[in-house]
Amino acid sequence: MGPIPSLGGPYSTATEYYRAWARHNKSRPSATSNFPWQIEKVAESISKHDDGPFHLIHPDFGHHNVIVDDEFNISFVIDWEHAFVGPAEMAARFPVRNQIYPEVIFALEKDATGRIIHDGWRACVESREQYVKAIIAEEDQRYIFPRMSAEMLGIRSDIVYLIRAWEERKPWLTNYKGRIEDGVKAIVTALREEHSRRKI
Repeated sequence: MGPIPSLGGPYSTATEYYRAWARHNKSRPSATSNFPWQIEKVAESISKHDDGPFHLIHPDFGHHNVIVDDEFNISFVIDWEHAFVGPAEMAARFPVRNQIYPEVIFALEKDATGRIIHDGWRACVESREQYVKAIIAEEDQRYIFPRMSAEMLGIRSDIVYLIRAWEERKPWLTNYKGRIEDGVKAIVTALREEHSRRKI
């Protein structure tokens, strides 16, 4: 992977990439949270595919950068500025309009049946589910392994979401406290525990 502007490289493992990301992001002047230090601590635990395969990452993938024809066939994907080759789980990030906070940080309010109460969040979750189903169908048709769909939900997707939020300078993450700090710690702890189980 790389060399990547601002991060250096090339890197031969995902662990090296995440450690470089953490080092680079520790020096953000206005930030008070220790999120980059947390990433550095769990760098070796983040990727299930430490030695690759690595994938082309579009840093701003969303419907606004996809050009379709009159039959909705994809003609072009545009705005490849800052694209890079990176860890597999980063390629599995949801498009911008399907992003949602990790549940451990911002739990969605649900009724007694488990249905999400807020219409907008419910629509977003349903859209995410449809998106993952479409990817699974494509992977089935093309016999693709390892599967990107396997990385789209769960603890790794939470970490990748937080990395993206940090890069977008979201104040709730760059200067976190209280429940957000507790949520980040819970995600990091769960990632470490999952990594320990895989090593046994």
